[in-house]
Amino acid sequence: MSLLLGYGPPRFVRLRAGTVPDTYGDPVESWDPEHVQRLPLPGARAQVRDVVEEEGLVHRVIRRERVLYMPGTPDVRAEDRIEEAGEVWRIDGDPVVRTRLSGPPETVATLTRKTG
Repeated sequence: MSLLLGYGPPRFVRLRAGTVPDTYGDPVESWDPEHVQRLPLPGARAQVRDVVEEEGLVHRVIRRERVLYMPGTPDVRAEDRIEEAGEVWRIDGDPVVRTRLSGPPETVATLTRKTG
């Protein structure tokens, strides 16, 4: 009996721009779908956090953030993007590797997506 039954593919995928030559033959960044490098992030999980602006009794969400927790030290950089269920999030700042007293390290990244 497998304990992995019911688990699907990883929820989160790291997207990294590929490179293509420009008209002069120099490499440039490309986010075209056929050039994007994809890396599944198995075991990654996220917490949702809204950044709220308060003015008197009015509360307005100005942006939605997610904190992404990834086991180990996956190849994730500030320039990358993270995809989940068709939504693409930007990494806000450099991911941080946390070492723990027991168990393997964990990488943490804040993701942002503007609303409205």
